[in-house]
Amino acid sequence: MYRAVLAARLSYAATHGATMALVKANSTTSGPILRRTGFTAFGPEPVYAVPLH
Repeated sequence: MYRAVLAARLSYAATHGATMALVKANSTTSGPILRRTGFTAFGPEPVYAVPLH
């Protein structure tokens, strides 16, 4: 299902003029699927936490 949705979204984006796609994904679950479709890792996403004391 994930691959089908990804393919549909990429097709839609390309049809509407997109030349690049960026995804936010879990590297252990979605990562292998995304790498097989041509995505490469860009880098870690910084996480900012605010303590709520």
